[in-house]
Amino acid sequence: EKFEEDTEVYKVTYVGIRDYQRTFQDKGKRFLRSNSDQLRLCLRLLPVTNYSISVTAASARFTATITTSTSLTEPPAPTVFYTESETPNPTLRLQRSPNTLDPLSLYQIFVLPVEGIMVFDCSSPTSLDLATKFKPPAEYITAQLHVQSVGANLDFTVGDGVFYGGFYNEPLEGGRTYYIILRAVSQWKTDAKSCCVLWAKIAGTS
Repeated sequence: EKFEEDTEVYKVTYVGIRDYQRTFQDKGKRFLRSNSDQLRLCLRLLPVTNYSISVTAASARFTATITTSTSLTEPPAPTVFYTESETPNPTLRLQRSPNTLDPLSLYQIFVLPVEGIMVFDCSSPTSLDLATKFKPPAEYITAQLHVQSVGANLDFTVGDGVFYGGFYNEPLEGGRTYYIILRAVSQWKTDAKSCCVLWAKIAGTS
């Protein structure tokens, strides 16, 4: 059994660096007391980062160091202003805040014709070959934007006939109804995480 005088003071320091961000560094320091034989602590570490963590016991003058790499997490969804419109080329708006995953993230804007029962799998990869960039299938990516190139606010016009990230922003077909979905994707090596928001419904364009 440990007594009050057996309470140990620990200093915890950590430094994190990233393979894809040479100037990045996340570091911190904490002090804590414990009389437990097994020290437990919770650190707020950032995703996709390589950390070196050192724990020093003050009275014992002993330091243990470990290294660990954190995994990729789901990117934050931007704030969108949902729109229902009958305009064939509506301009949609979003707001976003800078995030530590921005260098690994992009926005993909999907067009989905409304036909019967619809299912959209946000986590499903979509073919990025040239055929899908020029000839839209039933659902298709109409634009792709790297998050770092997007400011705090973005106004995007659907169907303006411009290429975004190699994808053709096809003019919408008249007389049909569409959903516009915004997908945020973070990718690192073979891993990918995504989240989706419904951005707009465009009804009966003419």
